[in-house]
Amino acid sequence: MKFAIEDLEAEKILQKILHTAAEQAPVGSGIIIYFVDTVLFPEPKDNLWRQMEGRVEALVKERLDEVVTSIANNAATSLLIRLRSLGDQLRQFRYLTDVAERKARLGFLLSQIESAAAECAALPNAHLLTAAAVLRPLTLTHVAVLMEQKQLEPHRYEHQAALNHAAIMYSELADKLYERAKWWRQSLIASGNGIIHMTDLFVNEMARTKRVQMVFYDRFANNRWQPGERGMAVKTMTTGTVKMDQRSEDFENVKAAMEEAIPVYARQVFDEYEALWNKMLLNYTKEMLNLVDWPVVNREKAGEVVFPRRVYTFPVVPAPHRGKTAGVLDRLDLFLEQQMDQFTVAGPRYVQTYRLPAAQLEGKHGEIHHRADTYDTAVACIYFQARGQMDRARDLGDALVVALNHDAIGGGRIVAATRAGELLDRGLSSTTSIFHRDGGRRDVGNMCWAGLALTRLYHRTGRYRYLHAAETIGHHILENCAVDDAWGGFSGGEDHWGTVYRWRSVEHNVDAFSFFANLAHLTGEAHWAEASASARKLVLACRVTDPNKPNVVYYCTGTKSPPTGKELEALVQSGRLKPGETPPPELNDTVVPTDTQSWTALAGIDPGPSEGYSLIYMMHNMQAESAGFFGFRFARAGTEVQNEATAGAVMALQLSKAGLQHAAGRCYDSLLRQIEKAPNADGYGLVATPAPEATTGPGLGWSYFNFLHVASSAWTGLALLAKEDASANPYASLSTVPKG
Repeated sequence: MKFAIEDLEAEKILQKILHTAAEQAPVGSGIIIYFVDTVLFPEPKDNLWRQMEGRVEALVKERLDEVVTSIANNAATSLLIRLRSLGDQLRQFRYLTDVAERKARLGFLLSQIESAAAECAALPNAHLLTAAAVLRPLTLTHVAVLMEQKQLEPHRYEHQAALNHAAIMYSELADKLYERAKWWRQSLIASGNGIIHMTDLFVNEMARTKRVQMVFYDRFANNRWQPGERGMAVKTMTTGTVKMDQRSEDFENVKAAMEEAIPVYARQVFDEYEALWNKMLLNYTKEMLNLVDWPVVNREKAGEVVFPRRVYTFPVVPAPHRGKTAGVLDRLDLFLEQQMDQFTVAGPRYVQTYRLPAAQLEGKHGEIHHRADTYDTAVACIYFQARGQMDRARDLGDALVVALNHDAIGGGRIVAATRAGELLDRGLSSTTSIFHRDGGRRDVGNMCWAGLALTRLYHRTGRYRYLHAAETIGHHILENCAVDDAWGGFSGGEDHWGTVYRWRSVEHNVDAFSFFANLAHLTGEAHWAEASASARKLVLACRVTDPNKPNVVYYCTGTKSPPTGKELEALVQSGRLKPGETPPPELNDTVVPTDTQSWTALAGIDPGPSEGYSLIYMMHNMQAESAGFFGFRFARAGTEVQNEATAGAVMALQLSKAGLQHAAGRCYDSLLRQIEKAPNADGYGLVATPAPEATTGPGLGWSYFNFLHVASSAWTGLALLAKEDASANPYASLSTVPKG
């Protein structure tokens, strides 16, 4: 028997629904009857839900990932019971003639549909294609029921409002399911980490030769769960005969070719996957947006029509500050506390990085409402310690430990950003959640900031779990990112795929210098002191001095990625590099951030004249004014005032040993005024920039926006505290930080 969902012609169904919506047909037009006859039960003998049950049960009997199998069986069974019941109720609805009874039954059906849609959306990743198939008739059913309600009471706009909400909701739900499916699909290609499996062939122990076969796999090739531990072999390449225990150009070239083939295959898979999702779900959920009364929806967004929003920000209306009952630090405390409590009110949790104005929640920036950065959480943790709010600090420190312990790759890694509403992703077997836009990277800077917060917590509380977590992070960095050359230091970390960042960042190595110094102070172990010294060496190697003006000094962003593959081969062939020789590091001296000046000074890496010179360079080259407020750009080539950079700069000037305290006053004044008067200010937190947008400039490539921002607020609080207590400096030696 053919599966009825596969015969569903969404365009024809939508044409009927849209036509009815346009005509405002009277009661009795038969949307439900038409829908039941053409979609749910095209022939009396057919029962769509029984057919679906067979299909899904067959799917869950296939060999799935062991972690999701039991969840999938239970979830699919529960969903199918709901769907079968819904189908029977819809079939009975066609025989009802009493208007009151029809209204009551429609309300009940809507609750059933919404519950079934929620269960469908919560199916584990391995069942998302099935979720798309189920949502096709379910979504149309929901819309048909709402249309029937609208026709029963055409004078009540609330039914059109519900239709607006449902059409937009299903369109967004389809997109979110697709995004989740896409990221899950990615995790099955080369184990989600670009893993290449290598096998030695034709081993000749006498001659000490062998050939190496390289393979990468896909567990869900052709959109089917593939047998075996790794799935289907996608690409296989074999080297020629190579010498054992010796470097081989052939081996490196084959490996480079395989590494290039993985993203090429992934792009092909994603294109095919997107086409499949468009066919199954996305094309017609987009068409449903034609049912939306957009003029009213747009008036809602403009605040001209008041309806409950889909997403609330907390607090919706902050209490007005009148300057009499709370000091600046008290108000910064409150803002950061609220950012912690946005989604979870107790226990381990990250801070919500940004608080968006209500009007922005449904705009292009709305997704960052759900962003929680490891860096912002670490800075807030340090701030709460400096404020003596140890309960808050411990909750944030515990969250960093949880993120470390539950990382999907593990080994001492922490992702750059999680989803603010769920530190653990239950859909991915309770691994750390990932804010996917750019939060999947595991870079050294974010990990070192987590380490700075945790080492301070151990110093203050004596709880070993914080030291253990910090050492775990430290060992990962030592084992995976240390660079053994004349410049030393640590490379950048890795992206979501596990591809290594081979460049070295001054900012990351400033963080590493202080983090490893903290570990050396706490443990007395020499290897941590050596790691700190190595990070310092890299920073000093990236110091740039004008040959004609020895007092013009700055620290650039770091080194460029060293050449590999064909680029490296071209250097050898040109004679600029000998075979097997490692190319020397190359400065990336065209990108000059503000924090490589201010943070280097705060860490005390180069306490001689260069420290003062670089801060003076920062003052001359990074200053800016935006919306009437003074401060610093994120980088020399950036635009507009960025308050996180400004607060770090003002702290560096305040604590400078070069006598630059006089230059700090104007920045302090600007930050304090912004709390009260910057666009989108609420009297409590700091916006990331008083301008609509502050760019970081070429070579960095991201932006900050005029939203209340945790890092800017926490850094401002620390800068204010540092006027009286230098230990508020996040890079201060632990010997200066009080315990308890």
